[in-house]
Amino acid sequence: MAKRQGGKRVRRRVPKEERKNLRLWAEGARETILSPHLDAYQKAKDQGRRQERKYLKRVCKEFHTRVGWRVQDHEEPVLSEWDPSMAEDVEVLSEEEEKVKAARENELNARIRRWFTYRLRKIRKGQRSNKEADPRKDPYAVLMANLSGVTAPPKALQAYQQFMRESYEEKVLPVVTERWEREKIDSTRISERSKEPKAGFRAEVASQVFAALPAEERKAIADRAKAEAAVAKTDFLEILKSPPSQSPAARQRCIDAVADFVGPILQGLHSHTGLHATLIMGGPIPMYNGDIRTLHVSYGRNLTVLGPHWPQWDKARFAEVTKFMVDYLHTAYTPQECAQASLNGGVDLTGAQYTIDPSAAADGADSDSSSDSDSSGSDSSSDSDDESDEEVDSRPTKKRKLETRRKATVKR
Repeated sequence: MAKRQGGKRVRRRVPKEERKNLRLWAEGARETILSPHLDAYQKAKDQGRRQERKYLKRVCKEFHTRVGWRVQDHEEPVLSEWDPSMAEDVEVLSEEEEKVKAARENELNARIRRWFTYRLRKIRKGQRSNKEADPRKDPYAVLMANLSGVTAPPKALQAYQQFMRESYEEKVLPVVTERWEREKIDSTRISERSKEPKAGFRAEVASQVFAALPAEERKAIADRAKAEAAVAKTDFLEILKSPPSQSPAARQRCIDAVADFVGPILQGLHSHTGLHATLIMGGPIPMYNGDIRTLHVSYGRNLTVLGPHWPQWDKARFAEVTKFMVDYLHTAYTPQECAQASLNGGVDLTGAQYTIDPSAAADGADSDSSSDSDSSGSDSSSDSDDESDEEVDSRPTKKRKLETRRKATVKR
């Protein structure tokens, strides 16, 4: 620690034994306590200082319960068992010992926070060499952006394309209509094949109309096209750099995209390993007002006549799997967290059917496999789940034409 003496900053000389004690103090048993909390601590930190302090307090409580305050930094502790549900043992101490214990724990709390900060900074530095690095070259950031429905913006439009976008109805359409009528008269073949002008014809006319504009107007349009592309690029880069949104609407969009997102990954795992794969997720679902439910995506089918994948093979037994997970999840979320996750008025998609095309398997895998996304929930007033296989065809026309999209079976 540095102190000022006579206007000069003097650093306190730390004794050699103390430096030795502090060096790599968290290695070994202590690190086995702290390391599993890294991801959760990062998540809490992304949610703000209040959530960070709350989670850090929980970690410190576990640390002090398992490592006695009398254990020196250079000593390897024998870890006590940790059960968050058990009452804390009260140690009878003198007033002087209470002060020493409080000072020791405060010192360790500060060290633990610095340990998390250093490790997370090191992890992020490994992912991105510096803050100025292009996050578009970070495959993990791009992959997670895809889950959020964010895609890279297109390049800047050509000047005549920007002109089409801004002034098509007013300045381009009348010329297209006039020339198309002349074209149909001059060419019988065109009138037989098409009733309306194609995109290529419209673009050609727009390019000619644009070329006839004054030079200053053409330059202004080209500049606007570049400016809009630059703004879109900046917004995209900010999204890649920013932590994931915590809003219920943003999370629901990601939940809706899970099957499409993870399906190809499970297909790739199956193709490269030959193993069946199932992803099971669960927690408060925004569209169900924060009720705790599960969803799963599976890849791989068995050799029976119907060839179902695991969740379809014995639905009653698989329901026990999801029910067991729901029971666990009720111990992982507080009622306040579930209430905060509510979408408030979200659309109920119970019974919605989706299917992933098995022919899209990576490397041309010839296995007859499909993915199934299931959302199941536990009602506190009943131990039974009702399953719905009702067909819902309210999707947009383009998606209805794809006969094999991801299939979701929703259970309450």
